[in-house]
Parts: sequence; structure tokens; C-alpha cells
Amino acid sequence: MDFFREIPMEMRPKIRYWLPAAAVDEADLREEIRQLKARGFGGVEVVVLASVPEEIARGEDGWGHEHWNQTVAVIADETEKQQMSMDLAIGPGWPIVSPLITDTDDEAAAVELTYGETVVPAGTYVERRLPERRVTHPEGNVKLVTVMAYEEHGEKCLDADSYLDLTPYVEMTEETEMLRYDFPENETGFWKVFVFYEQPTVQKINAGQHYVVDHLSKKGVEACEKYWEQIWKENPYPSQESIFCDSLEYRTAFDWSHGFAEEFAMRRGYSILPYLPVVGLSNLFPTGDIPGYRFTDRMLSDQINQDYLEVQTQLYCENHLDELEKMAVRHGKTVRYQVAYNKPLEVERSALHVSIPENEALGRPALDGLKTMAAAAHLGRKGRYSFECAAEFGNAYGQSYEDLLWWVKRSLMAGMNAQVLHGGSYSGKYEGKYAVNGQIPGVRWPGYDGFYRAISNDWNRTPSVEDARGCLDAVARLNAVFI
Repeated sequence: MDFFREIPMEMRPKIRYWLPAAAVDEADLREEIRQLKARGFGGVEVVVLASVPEEIARGEDGWGHEHWNQTVAVIADETEKQQMSMDLAIGPGWPIVSPLITDTDDEAAAVELTYGETVVPAGTYVERRLPERRVTHPEGNVKLVTVMAYEEHGEKCLDADSYLDLTPYVEMTEETEMLRYDFPENETGFWKVFVFYEQPTVQKINAGQHYVVDHLSKKGVEACEKYWEQIWKENPYPSQESIFCDSLEYRTAFDWSHGFAEEFAMRRGYSILPYLPVVGLSNLFPTGDIPGYRFTDRMLSDQINQDYLEVQTQLYCENHLDELEKMAVRHGKTVRYQVAYNKPLEVERSALHVSIPENEALGRPALDGLKTMAAAAHLGRKGRYSFECAAEFGNAYGQSYEDLLWWVKRSLMAGMNAQVLHGGSYSGKYEGKYAVNGQIPGVRWPGYDGFYRAISNDWNRTPSVEDARGCLDAVARLNAVFI
């Protein structure tokens, strides 16, 4: 029963520690970490969010600059002194970026499909420009992927047997791409023509400075490792346990990856290109833009769409999660990741591919979403199944420790045994270039707010340190029982 008296630090909840990048005061930073330990936390998850004023994000105190590296070194030093752990987000917030990607056409940067469509009368010779892309961006090279036509029988319903491959009949001119084709007669009297393009997503975060990586390609992880190798070579951060990624919030019009068509053909034994009008999901976050058709044989549509989703999951697990885990292990770290969340990927399988799978409730009391990873976490003999805990919309500073224990008990019943509280904000003290009265610009009482005062308590600002310690001791003991 010793662990009930001397609770191991790894059993204690961690806290998301929101920083305004390196716009901090070292003395305040160290004191806040000491206070977090006094409250009963076992570690900090260091995250920089979009709430950082743009002038700071883009300046010398921004994420990735030398001041930032110095700030992380201070946190690593103080957490080591306090026998706490430190986790670092892979980039400035999420989705994942690498500062080494400086060109949107880099093979490590995310890509997407977009499409255009038009109607052509049957039995006519057509010589016309290809339909325009539905989604366009101000930068990046565009690649024509395929052009096809189908008979449409009813709204959004295609006859699979009517497929015409029109790609060989597209001619590249100096000004545009021209389709020249003699369309045959058919029953409906018209043909639905589709054209698909591959293009960079051009998504950037951190005040628009860094491109999002391709989350289905090894190149994306390679770009991350090249950055982190430089960081860990200078300072291995002994107190760092994990690199961390939150929910998948990369934006795509139509989910795709570099070389996806070739990977699909190799893995499934046929080409996905003729079937692009019927694949993809629209109920994702962020919302995409897919054609949304189906075949008259609905089972065929479902089977092909399932293959499309299966290959995405395979690439995500093999090229992204496995490679990130290898990268972390090479440097004595682990990966904690809210795997597959928001995207058309198999959550249960994905959880097997990282050391510490994580889930969240985000204001929802239902347990089903938390249970999805539990089997994988336990079958994979994971030591911890982590919970981003107590994120609650519209109730910032309204949650009590009784509310917190309500969340924790439900997570334990869902198979979890670790928590990262959402969250805690840095005080706001700052004497740097953009300071206003010794504070970060825009700071109001009770201090800097990393999450817009809308979603979370700042659990490092509750009035009673003693009460916090008692509650978190109880949570830590429950974790020790449920490990």
C-alpha cells in the first residue's frame, strides 16, 4: 500500500500549460511550475496556441526562435528539479508543422484533391476548357490527376458501367487544358464530366509562418525529425517524456497525400482514380469539399469508399504514427497523441501505434467516444491511456473540483488511467519588446488566458492550493489502481 502514501509522479495528472511563446518572465515561469507541483500535478504539457499576439508570434519571442528554445530549457530545468515531467507539442499548437518546410510545394507539405464538374450533351463533339477547380489557393503548383465522364441516373447517382476515361483526350496548351472528345449517345442524353486536381493545402499556422505537414507521408515526419534533431542535439531535455499532438485539425478539400493513387493501387489491386466521384466523407472537422456522388449499385460505392478509408488509415499508421514513434524512441522520448480524431481514420487501430494514446470529451458526457481506444490501449499493453480532461464550453472558471472528479470517474470507467487537465495559463508577466505595462499585450485580470476565456478553467489559479492537492492526490491514487 506504499503507493497510497507515496504516489509516483507518473500517476499524477498533468496539466496543459499554455504559454504565449517566449514572452515570459523566467522567475514567474519557475514559480508557476513549483506551484503546479504543490497543487499535485506530475507534469506539464507545453503548448503555444493562436491566442499569442501576432507581433510576438512573428518576433524574436515567437515559437521556434532562440528565445523560445531558451524558455523550453528553463521549463525543462525546473521540471527536472521538481521531479516532474515535461511534454512538448510537436509544433506551435496543431496541426503539425515543421519550420524546415519553407515552400508549399515541398513533398513534406500537405496536399489535397479538388475537382470541377460540368455537363456535356451526348452524341456531340466537344472542344472546351476543363472545368475550373472548386477550391483554389493563392500559391502552389496544381497537378491534373484524372478526367472522366459518367451517366447520371437521378440526382448524384452515377452508372458505374458508363465510365469514360477522358484523360488521354486532354491537351495542354500554352494558356489552359483543353478537352477534345466525341461523346457517344446514351440513355440520359447527357454526360457528367469530372476533373480532379492535386494541389497543396497551403494551410499555415503560427501567425501564418509554418506549413502543415502531410500526415499520411513519411516525408512529413522526416521534416519534423530534422527540426527536432537540431533541438535535442543542443539540449536533450532530460525531463521531457513525450512529444504531443492534439486532435487532427489539418484542412483539406478532399483527403489525399503525395503518391496516394500509387499506394492505393499497390495495396488494393486496382486504381482509385475512376471512382473519385464516389469516395470521401463530408462529416469531418474541418469540413471538406467532396463530390458526394454514389453509384446506382450502392454496395459498390460503399466497398470502394471503404477501401479508400482503409488505405488512409494504413498510411497514417505506417508512415506517420510509426515514424513519429521511432523518431521519439531514438531520442529517448515517447509519443502521446490524440490519434485519428476528426479524420476518416480508424481510431481503434491507430491507438496501437503510439506509446500513449489520448482521447478527449470536449464538453460531451458520453462515454462511447472514450471507449473507442480502450481496447487497443489495453490489448497493446499500453501503460497509460490518457484523457484530455475537463474541457467544457461556456463554463470557464465555472468548474469545481467536484466537477473535475465527475469527468475523471467517467474516464476511468471508459478504460483510461491518466489525465491532462485542460488547462493552465501562464501569468502574463513580460518585459520584452512588445510588453505593455510589464504584461503581454491585451492581458486582463486574472492574467494571460491561453484559451480565450471560453472553454476551460485555469486550474493553476484556483484559490486553495491545499484543496487542489487533496483532490489531485485522490485522482493519482485512482490512476495507480487502474494502471
